[in-house]
Amino acid sequence: MKNKYFDNGATSYPKPKELGEAMLDFVNNIGRNYGRTYGELNLSVSKTVYETRQLIADLLNVDSGDNIFFAANATTAINTILQSYLREGDHVLISQLEHHAVTRCLHHLIEEKAISVEFLHSFEDGTLDIESMKEQVRTDTRLMVINHQSNVNGLVQDIQSIRKAFPHIKIMLDVAQSAGQNTILGKEWNVDFIAFTAHKSIYGPMGIGGFYAKNPDDIDPLIYGGTGSLSSMYEMPEIYPDRFEAGTQNLVGVYGLNASLKHHPKKQFTDERFFRLLDDLSKSDKFKVLRAKRPDRQGYLISIVHKTIPHADLAQILFDEYQIECRVGLFCAPLAHQFLGTEKTGAIRFSPSSYHTDEDLDYLYDAIMKVF
Repeated sequence: MKNKYFDNGATSYPKPKELGEAMLDFVNNIGRNYGRTYGELNLSVSKTVYETRQLIADLLNVDSGDNIFFAANATTAINTILQSYLREGDHVLISQLEHHAVTRCLHHLIEEKAISVEFLHSFEDGTLDIESMKEQVRTDTRLMVINHQSNVNGLVQDIQSIRKAFPHIKIMLDVAQSAGQNTILGKEWNVDFIAFTAHKSIYGPMGIGGFYAKNPDDIDPLIYGGTGSLSSMYEMPEIYPDRFEAGTQNLVGVYGLNASLKHHPKKQFTDERFFRLLDDLSKSDKFKVLRAKRPDRQGYLISIVHKTIPHADLAQILFDEYQIECRVGLFCAPLAHQFLGTEKTGAIRFSPSSYHTDEDLDYLYDAIMKVF
């Protein structure tokens, strides 16, 4: 049976079967709150939560799970970092391929804190122009924000080279698209903040994500409330992770995330087939393919801009005739589309998962060529 779901850039499907089993087991057989109840089951919950932090730390290649904090999603994590770390009048440098999780938060901070935001100099596909960027760093530059992998053209930024060129600039990395798919070397790259989500290439559930902070003392909580600790205080505890995890956490999601990290699917399609698909589509004179210039900087997604037919119509035909599910529009990333020259048309996006096979990519190619 063919896998016809090609919108894994929005959320991955299917998930590992162990994910659902773990979540159901928690609901039916465990059901304790983290850090609130005395008892053996509560202790097992605490162990699973801390184990999951360490699994995320291992995925991001950072030292300790003690610096991993859970949130509802990457957007909440990004807001926690940006809204607390940035001060009145700070200068912020961002890539041209940022998602609304970053741009809408910064737009708010421009109005609330009078910060200034400058777009980093980039080449045609959005690859950061490191040499040209050096002239953009100012004495009041507080933070550099980089989308590790674009959800529009799949470009993967070279973080190691960026860090080498800018050893003293604080960097926040958005790995919502890349975590679980691309190698992330948080410690080696000396990244200060990393925001992640579970439901994309990690193959975890929706409603759980979080962030890594190299120095958590640099930021403040976004949400205040009960933590199950130091309840005599009206101030938020200074201890971690409690300081950033007010309220009852999504423990069903944590259990699902734990299972997905332990049972991450092995990629079934080959790189050779994916890049042949990308190259074959790029040869058409009917549409433009948005992609990275260098294959080694290309993530596993393909966005196409048709020259004459509305993308919503194309998506409808693909679904009606071939049951292919994909994404159309601006993908919550209008800045990236503006930079790539597609803000008026948007695009249609196909993002395979590790569960797709070469035969599934054959089916996708044939359908696109027939419909387009």
